[in-house]
Amino acid sequence: MIVYLADLSHDYLKQTQSLFTPTGIGFIASYSKKHLGDKVDIRLFKSVEKLLVAVEERKPDLIGFSNYTWNKELATWAGKKIRLECPDTPIVMGGPNISTDEIEVKEFLEENDFVDKYVVFGGEHAFFQIASLVLDLTKDDGNVIDNLKKTGINGSYSLADNELVGNKDFKEILDLDEVPSPFLSGMMDEFLDQKFNPLLETTRGCPFACTFCVWGDATLNKIQQFSSERVAEEVHYISKYKNSFNQLYLADANFGILKRDVEIAQIIRESYDKFRNFSFVQLYWSKEPKAHMVDIGKTLGELTDTYVAFQSLDPVVLKNIKRSNIKTEKLMNLIDMLSSFSSARTDLLVGLPGETYESHINSLDQAVSYGFVKILGGEIRLLPGSEMNEKPYREKFGLKTKFRMQDGAFGIYRGEFIYEVEEGVRQTHQMSESEMLKLRGLRAFFFGSVTLGEHLPIVKYITSLGAS
Repeated sequence: MIVYLADLSHDYLKQTQSLFTPTGIGFIASYSKKHLGDKVDIRLFKSVEKLLVAVEERKPDLIGFSNYTWNKELATWAGKKIRLECPDTPIVMGGPNISTDEIEVKEFLEENDFVDKYVVFGGEHAFFQIASLVLDLTKDDGNVIDNLKKTGINGSYSLADNELVGNKDFKEILDLDEVPSPFLSGMMDEFLDQKFNPLLETTRGCPFACTFCVWGDATLNKIQQFSSERVAEEVHYISKYKNSFNQLYLADANFGILKRDVEIAQIIRESYDKFRNFSFVQLYWSKEPKAHMVDIGKTLGELTDTYVAFQSLDPVVLKNIKRSNIKTEKLMNLIDMLSSFSSARTDLLVGLPGETYESHINSLDQAVSYGFVKILGGEIRLLPGSEMNEKPYREKFGLKTKFRMQDGAFGIYRGEFIYEVEEGVRQTHQMSESEMLKLRGLRAFFFGSVTLGEHLPIVKYITSLGAS
């Protein structure tokens, strides 16, 4: 059985150095391959043009698309095109860019009728079950798509006779090492050859429930670990690869939350010192301060920066977005201890519930006084699957939104202009749209002065005098 899995990226600008390996679909492919062996031939795609050419040359028996906020329209365009070319090929989609409310899941499937199954949350086992079913149905020479839609598979949904079939009770893989590494198996070589930045997971899950984040779903709040031995093998594999990369990207939500992360940092450092095969390590520090995170900072040094995304420093806002359990004062003490090893970076978002024009300016002032030299972020956007995106939450805080194109997420493919949009907050009960626009201009000046460093020396001097 021929299976194509696509985690598409907009590559119209040909800047592959800013793209990442399709590690997510690599996990899915390696898990299915482990269980189905030579019964399946699986190919992975990042380029929509390469995918369409492959479909034209050899029609697959099953195709899957990743659905993220940065590639939804591209995947939808490709999926509809492939459905016309291959009307009998079942199409599966998965990824976090969807509401978990079953009414909205049904609406999504009605609107995107080329999708025969949608996989939610952990996708490895559900997709393996789907592939196994398609394999059996193909042998029976029946109507594969109709039978697939009518069959309930845990962790996935479909529409059959206008009724929703399935559930979101995905099977949790208790030992993540049961999922073979897509790096060590060679599945990522094609993309490493193109100098895509390697994206690694050392853990999964997040214990925090931030309302603007899809990780905040209670289903995903348990932290699971890939073994240190496996992570070490993957880092060594990448470090010794024939190409070098702009960065090594860790997709963990809270790196440093586990004591063993010190060991992983040492592995990364030793590999860098020996092979110099990547220039920077992009990671998201734990939002829960741990003493051993200082050791991680010492070890990685100039390879990374201290990145803690505060989003806001106002206590009312932090309570509204369910971040009041994150100890800001302790995090600042940690950042202060790390300051001699790396620069400090944070995000402050505009338009969070409960935030006023004045409270946002106060957050900017506080961030500078804390020693942050890179202050990023912008207007908050709403993500399907997050609590903030739900109707009751929008109504409670008066969230009014508008849509705009995403930066760099566009292209002309086979003569058609395809682009991604994001839904951003433009007004709340506490902040008008005119105030948000005023902050946009202020933040642009702030970005040039502080983050780009144009006026950083004088900003630091004024801050040292206690002025704001």
